[in-house]
Formats: sequence, structure tokens, C-alpha cells
Amino acid sequence: MKQEELPSKKKMALWKKVGIGVLVFIGIGQLGKSCDSKNESTSTVNESPAEQKSLDTVKIAEPKTFSSADIDKILSGLRKDKDDFQETTFYKDPNSPKTSIENEILLYLGRSGDYVYPRLQIQYSGDDWLFVSTYHFVIDGQKRTILPEEKITRDNGSGLVWEYVDKKPSNIDLLILKEISNSKVAKMRYEGKDRVFDREISNKEKKSIRRMMKILEDLDFKM
Repeated sequence: MKQEELPSKKKMALWKKVGIGVLVFIGIGQLGKSCDSKNESTSTVNESPAEQKSLDTVKIAEPKTFSSADIDKILSGLRKDKDDFQETTFYKDPNSPKTSIENEILLYLGRSGDYVYPRLQIQYSGDDWLFVSTYHFVIDGQKRTILPEEKITRDNGSGLVWEYVDKKPSNIDLLILKEISNSKVAKMRYEGKDRVFDREISNKEKKSIRRMMKILEDLDFKM
């Protein structure tokens, strides 16, 4: 019995080896197909930049473009002051002060060609220096602060002194200005080195800021 079973076991072992070899061969073939498939897929992506581009640009809103005539129309009615040396024109609300010898906070615009940008000016005038370092606000009970960030100009004459900053407003500055323009009561404090000066922002100032903010919106300015 044992002698008859030995050939049978050898046959079984042989068939197992053959079977394993076939499976390995098939597996390698499938793996090759899979790799080819991946390479084809990668090649398809690389060879279709038009599809990639369409995916990159889908649903992206383009900013509005304005012609010179469009800008002229939007800025019409504002007071203009042209600087020929800088090739820049500045636009201010007609009710804004023409000099720096007034206590005022105002938003105005600069224009170079068809590029329009906002500027912020905060003015102090009195009979004594403050040496202002910070501007604080209480807007309908909410506290806010604007930092000069740029050089404060100081001058004097006819028994008065004045200090003002003329700066590019940050997005936070613009949001504060918007709050001021829509407020019921807005107060500000000019904080100096040794002294402070407090005042309430007038309705005229609020209306002027509101008008300039509306123009920025019309020009599709992004904050």
C-alpha cells in the first residue's frame, strides 16, 4: 500500500508546482496590464491640458473691468485735485475740508490712469500739540483703534497747530470707516504723548465717508 501511494504523492506535488507556476505567470500578466492601465491613465491626464485648464478655471468669478469713461462717470461730482508731477488725480467729497486746519476724518481716492485706490486722512487742529500716536473710536458702544502706521505731518501757523496722517487704509480701517458711516453715535480720541483730545464725529463726516464707500463698491473694490 505504501509503495503504491508514493507515485500518487509525487504526482500531486508535481501538479502543485505546475499550478503555482501558472498562477504566478497569470499574476505577472495582470500586474503588467494594471501598470499599463495606470500609465495610460496618467498619460491621458498629461496629454489633455485643455481639460486640466477647464477644471482650474471653472466657477472662478472674474473681477469687473472698467473703461476710462466708466471710471470718469463713477467719479463725476467729486472734487478733483491733480498732481502733475506724480501723474495722479485725487478725488474728494465736495463737502470735505480743503485744508488740514480742521478736525476731520475723511476717505478719499487717488487715481493713476485707470487704477483707483483709497486713502485715509485723519486731521487734528488746536492750540497745543498732541503728538498723536493712536486714534481710538467708540462706535455705537463698540471700541475700535486705527494706528497711523505712516509719518504724521505736523505744522503750525496763526496761533494754531495741526497734525494729520495720510495713509493707505487697511481692510480693517475700511471696515471701521464703514461702521462710522452707518453709526448713530461715533466718538474719537486723538491719543498723544501726554495729552488726548476727544470729539464726536459729525453727520457731515459720516455722509462723506458713506459716499466714498459707495463709490468703492461701484468700482468693485475688494476689501
